Amino acid sequence: MENRATLLRRTLFANGVVTLLFGALLLVDHARIAALVGVAEGPVVVAGAICVAFAPVLFLAARKRELSTQAAALLVAVDGAWVAGSFVVAAAAPLTGFGRALLVAQAGLVGVFMVLETAGIRRRQASGVERAVDF
Repeated sequence: MENRATLLRRTLFANGVVTLLFGALLLVDHARIAALVGVAEGPVVVAGAICVAFAPVLFLAARKRELSTQAAALLVAVDGAWVAGSFVVAAAAPLTGFGRALLVAQAGLVGVFMVLETAGIRRRQASGVERAVDF
């Protein structure tokens, strides 16, 4: 029998990996990225720190024995806030063309994770599973 929590858990884990790698890249190479994007180094470091701090939350959620639908929905909402903020910055900040493209591309990737996470939540709900049990 198919475990209906698998899509959600794998998506949360993949989101954690990408978030951690992106955050680490921003922290390690913040000067070069800031120059390419057209901003000061500070915002790049802050974005990297947020990503590195959020990745363990995603990993823990993916591994949690019982993950409530509400907790999963909260993670989708946090991703949604990141996407919205990224689009606001891309539209309003004085960025380079590369900077705008990078912001929109990473927001698009986070949007894909949101869609997959939402599908995972719905798949669980369709089977009457309120909590994801086992990995």
